[in-house]
Parts: sequence; structure tokens; C-alpha cells
Amino acid sequence: IYSVKYNTKEMFSSEMMQEREKDTLLYLKGLKCEKCGTIYYLKSARCKKCKTDKFSEVQLSNTGTVYALTNEHYFPASFPPITMAVVDLNGGGRITVQQTDTMYPEKNKMEIGSKVKLVLRKMIENDAKPNYFWKAKQL
Repeated sequence: IYSVKYNTKEMFSSEMMQEREKDTLLYLKGLKCEKCGTIYYLKSARCKKCKTDKFSEVQLSNTGTVYALTNEHYFPASFPPITMAVVDLNGGGRITVQQTDTMYPEKNKMEIGSKVKLVLRKMIENDAKPNYFWKAKQL
């Protein structure tokens, strides 16, 4: 019997990034263009529609409709495939998230047009510290 010692690896998430982007990542805060009203989930230097750089912070909805999705069979997971969904949030904004509860595919057949709710779920543990991210749960 071999004894293998595994070293922990830093993942893409860091405490500094989690703290800096807490409003966006944990509280679903977005940006609204002050000129044309386009809403963004992620920060943008300029509005893609009208090119202005004036934004105000807005609270995004935690419900929406699936715009697109894909099943990733290559991602190492306990219950493959991993379903990733692009969700148009009610009231504006678009977010890409992982589907939750995929271990029960007969109950959770997500498709384009499905109504979903975003829920916080543990994604990874980074040095034994859990990191939570939004995932989509079918309504």
C-alpha cells in the first residue's frame, strides 16, 4: 500500500478577490448605464451599447430565464455532466452559472426558456475555506 501526500493548490478564487468583489459575487449587485439603462452583472469600463462610462449600482434579481446552456462532460465532477447556463435575470443583467442539483437529472431537466432561481452553493474549498457562488435551480 502506497502512502501519497497531496498538496493543496490555490484555486482561481482568493480571499482578496472574494472581499473586493463581495457586492457582485455574494450580493448580486450589478451596474446600470446612466445613459441608456443597460444592466451589467460584471464590471465594464464602457457601456457596449452607448459607449458611456457612467454607471450606477443596482440590485439584480435572483430569478430569471435560461438563455443558453451547455453540458460539460470533460469537467471532473462527482455527477457529470456539469450543466452551465447563461441566465437572463428578471429586470436586466445576464449571468453564467452552474446548474445545481444535477445528481437528479429526471427532476431537473433544464432547457432554454426554463425559469430558474439563483441560490448560493458551495463551489470549492480553497485551503479548507469554502467558497460560495451562485448556481441556478430550476423552478
